Amino acid sequence: MRNVHVRRNRQGASLRALLIALLIPTVVVILARSARRPHAERTASDAVAAGQDWLLRHQAADGLWHAHTPCACSVPTVFEVDEALTGLALVAMEGNEAARTRGVAALLAAQKPDGSFGTPGTPKRRFNMILPAWALVRIAPHESATRRAVHRVELECRTRALDDCEAGWALLLFQEASARGIEFDPDAEAASREALEASVRARSHTTPVVPAMLARFGGHAEVPSVAASDDLHLLLFALPLHPLDVPEVERYLLATQETHGCAAGSWPPDRWWGTAGGRVYATATAMIVLREAASK
Repeated sequence: MRNVHVRRNRQGASLRALLIALLIPTVVVILARSARRPHAERTASDAVAAGQDWLLRHQAADGLWHAHTPCACSVPTVFEVDEALTGLALVAMEGNEAARTRGVAALLAAQKPDGSFGTPGTPKRRFNMILPAWALVRIAPHESATRRAVHRVELECRTRALDDCEAGWALLLFQEASARGIEFDPDAEAASREALEASVRARSHTTPVVPAMLARFGGHAEVPSVAASDDLHLLLFALPLHPLDVPEVERYLLATQETHGCAAGSWPPDRWWGTAGGRVYATATAMIVLREAASK
């Protein structure tokens, strides 16, 4: 009888050892997956929500988003483009009506009688005309201020003084205006398209986003893949032309979003436009791209 108990005890010990040997790797895998879960299971919607939180924290008391906001995560910028950044941020803040209402009111208060924005004579001032007009067309299409803003952009286009990137943004504005039944001068649209075509034809553009702009609006241009690009401007204009690259673009943007400190929820400025628009530009653009990707 004693030998039977000994054998049973040995068998039980062996079984327990086997179970432990099988369980340890399983527990290790579960723990490892749990540790990765916050990042692995983040979605584009999560990233956009975190981006909105960051933008909301950095909206100034006057309702604008400023290029030179002094805070721990600020990035020095070289242009006065507060109204342009506010336009981008307002488009990115879709769904947050309180922030949008404050931002639109701030833009309307900053608008000049001729429909323009920004300080006369400053570099890149046309971005301070085009991007706010684009945002107002999307958000407040029936405001008289929106019509004035579009008309001011038309005047700038007809001077044929826009650079190629400004022309691409102007075409985006006219596309949005057309979708919302807002009339605009077709000669202004044609002048913008001519500026893009001339730049691509002469190979005088300094960034690959220019051919992407032309291609997006029906022109003939060779557009690089966006799958491995860190150029947020290019992603914004070219992603609709490369729907197969959407998963990789989403992975890239999820991986590069900041997760700690004052910068949590934002994106670092990219290599092309970071010094022009700083963290507000990068965050708003990344959010708009993620929304565009989610619609594919």
